[in-house]
Amino acid sequence: MLTKKRLLVAKTETGYGVDPVPTGAQAIQCSDLSITPLENDAVDRVLVRPYFGGADKLLSGARVKIEATVELTGSGAAGTAPNFDALLRACGMAAVTTASVSVAYNPISAGFESATIYYNQDGLLHKATGCRGTWTLGASAKGIPTLKFSLTGIYNPVVDAAALAPTFSAVQIPLLIGAPTTATLHGFSGRLQSLNINLGANIAYRELVGYKGVEITDRDVEGDITIEMPTIATKDWFSAALNVSTGALAVQHGTVAGNIVQIDGARVSVNSPSYEDSDGFVMLKMGLALTPVTGNDEVKLTFR
Repeated sequence: MLTKKRLLVAKTETGYGVDPVPTGAQAIQCSDLSITPLENDAVDRVLVRPYFGGADKLLSGARVKIEATVELTGSGAAGTAPNFDALLRACGMAAVTTASVSVAYNPISAGFESATIYYNQDGLLHKATGCRGTWTLGASAKGIPTLKFSLTGIYNPVVDAAALAPTFSAVQIPLLIGAPTTATLHGFSGRLQSLNINLGANIAYRELVGYKGVEITDRDVEGDITIEMPTIATKDWFSAALNVSTGALAVQHGTVAGNIVQIDGARVSVNSPSYEDSDGFVMLKMGLALTPVTGNDEVKLTFR
């Protein structure tokens, strides 16, 4: 079996833990794909015997963990969900579609969706049902912006099965972070070097009498940003940090409909400012705390 021959396919479930049987049309173009095919808890049998030696360990909570990184791109058509729609929805994000205009993903606190994921390793099919998880966003100047997903699902027996024929034709070529990208924080349009956002969803695998599944129990959205250091007269970030001042974060990447991604934070504060060097220029790195205003609005991803 060849390591490189792998395929990830995911489809949103209509009933929790019920395999919706994805096809190659739901294949996800990704990188840094990895799997923990069987993660479990071990229960020791503490036996009394007249001799030394251990006892069998019983396995409980059989689950699967999958990690994958996707390029942050659009679908090619405004109002059409991106290729990784099922993964976003499995991370506690609700999709709101405006026909022919946009698909926006907002975090939610109830009514979570789930996904079935097929991970094929050169003819070995790992099926994980009831998958839920979290994501981190990374964007750096001159680089490809990405979303890294970490998902947990219910273990199903591994079987021999040929990989599905994937369809990647609608996946757009990524745009590098650069001058066409616009970014403002607290109304300040700085020279952005990097932005990282962690959805911070808490994931719990639970197994009780009559139930097993993956639950999202909380969320704490945070991150960091690095910009070219302005003068204090232009923007006093130190006072903003000390006074826990809040403001909006708005980033737009791309200019052509069908491949525009917008990142918004409604109420963002900065913390722990520190200096870094980039090509001889002073950069300011700050932590970010993205908090709700009315609820479920800490961060929004919009594909237009």
